[in-house]
Amino acid sequence: MPMISKLELANDLINGRFVHYTDHYSFQRLYPFCNENVSGYMDFLNLEGKSVLTVGSSADQAISAIARGSKDITVLDICPFTEDYFYLKKSAIETIDKKDFERLLFYKDYPRTFKNNRHPFALKDYPELLAHLQTQNEESHNLWLTLSNTYSGEIIRKNLFTQDEEKPSVTRQLTDYLKSEKTYLKTRERLAGVTPHFINANITHGIPTDKKFDTIILSNLTTYLNLEEIERLLDSLIPHLNDGGQIMLGYMYRTDEYSTYQEEWDVIYHIDKIKGLNPDIEVKSFQGVKGVLFETPHMKDAVYVYQKKR
Repeated sequence: MPMISKLELANDLINGRFVHYTDHYSFQRLYPFCNENVSGYMDFLNLEGKSVLTVGSSADQAISAIARGSKDITVLDICPFTEDYFYLKKSAIETIDKKDFERLLFYKDYPRTFKNNRHPFALKDYPELLAHLQTQNEESHNLWLTLSNTYSGEIIRKNLFTQDEEKPSVTRQLTDYLKSEKTYLKTRERLAGVTPHFINANITHGIPTDKKFDTIILSNLTTYLNLEEIERLLDSLIPHLNDGGQIMLGYMYRTDEYSTYQEEWDVIYHIDKIKGLNPDIEVKSFQGVKGVLFETPHMKDAVYVYQKKR
């Protein structure tokens, strides 16, 4: 399959032309925001001053890691637009206030329940953002400016992004940077001078770098894998981990260490089998996404954390 530009691919996706440009074409769309409690599981990861490899096309894992003090970030994702979306979010955080950031990028239930944002991606309303984005990453600037000159913001938001999005009141609590004005401004300070390395690849095919990391974050990637694939992925990642380093191996919704596996569930929820892959895998529980939604701390989500022995 010949290579095409990101602009061509974006045009195809926006116009409903679904072509298999990668082995997992369904992951070409961006996630607008994370759909797991990133802040919840990052409490178990020591990221201050650490090197981090993360997946996540919403860029929220990378931004949250920077907010937690990491300055050495590698983002590996199969979605080809992840780098461009990171720089759009970074430029927005660095140039406009939190209210305008939300006005620009929130869509579902914004600003009222059951009412979508009718004017998302109104980039021309923020010339200071566009000017800053151009200095940060000219390719990203040109992509977003061309798309916004060609399509309405609503069409971009509907067709280039997945519709898997929590309501704003929940999304604000799932990442550090949106929780409050204070955390937004703190993230702005920490983003300055941080330049992540981006790799557009399928992590299940291996990491195309010899670099080692202190922390590897897989988000909910392993939800889509079978047990043998998860085992192969873990075995392939461990050599890329520094001694004492951690891998966030997988995310489980509405689950804690004592949840009983049901046959219709994805294998990642089979806690005994996943822990059986390696004795150094633990389950960590925290307030889940539904717990945030209903303001109920006992509604848990959980992650697997592998820690490499020193």
